Amino acid sequence: MRKSMTMLFAGLLALGACDSTEPDGNTSLSIVLTDMPGDVSQAVVMIEDIQLVGGGDGPISLMTTGPWVGDLTDLENDFATLVDGYVVPQGVYGQLRLIIPEACIGIETEGGTNDTDDVYISPGATTVTCEGTEVGQLQMPSFAQTGIKVVFQNGLELLSDQMILAVDFNVEESFGKLAGGSGMWVMHPVIHGADFTFTGTVELTVELDDGVSLPGGVAFEDFEASLDGGAPVSLVTDSDVGTATFQYVIPGTSQIDLASGAVTSFTTDPVVPYEVDLGSQEVKQVTITITGITP
Repeated sequence: MRKSMTMLFAGLLALGACDSTEPDGNTSLSIVLTDMPGDVSQAVVMIEDIQLVGGGDGPISLMTTGPWVGDLTDLENDFATLVDGYVVPQGVYGQLRLIIPEACIGIETEGGTNDTDDVYISPGATTVTCEGTEVGQLQMPSFAQTGIKVVFQNGLELLSDQMILAVDFNVEESFGKLAGGSGMWVMHPVIHGADFTFTGTVELTVELDDGVSLPGGVAFEDFEASLDGGAPVSLVTDSDVGTATFQYVIPGTSQIDLASGAVTSFTTDPVVPYEVDLGSQEVKQVTITITGITP
């Protein structure tokens, strides 16, 4: 059983820098990788390089720290920085190419007596591993050479001094089983007309109401916040409050929740889960007050 999982390679987010539209200027470009919750059990990839294509020169190789290897499903509510502030000439670019020489996927078995995944792995892979029983091959036509092409119909304009780039694609649509009973799966993501969105940030502050104190031995770090059912994040103590920050949030309505296994129960104002409306490029400050705690 697999549902849509979104992988974000960014969402044009200006980081408070001044705009510059001079044609001979430069942009400091960063690319981060994350995923939204989904039912894909494993999707381990090696990203060897990311190339920016379509400027005045040939493809620009953006990854300078070596290949990134990781399971996309582990990045729920987390981020992996693939490109960190690589300086490129400002201008309009046509596409990104993700050079991926190796990958494997784990598919949950249905109706079985154990939790072993059916694993499909690309031919000749020596670095990526998926847990489970290898049952077939994962075909990746030319991805080690020409890469996965992320195409921008109207061009990708890099005109600000500093940018984080994000592109969505659907993992469920990126993997499919070949017909004919070969037992092989194929990876075939090509993204056209990618929609860009300026992401936002949610900054959470958790405070104690007048007359309320944390039980002995309990700290704000024993409370966890989550956004839209993603992986929980432990609060950080900042003076007499707890804080958590959620970056690169897609604009719209999100739900923020708070939980703790260190106390029996607690009440808040506003009540959690709490809906947060986030605008494009907005930094939303959310304060939740703990009004009562049962140790």
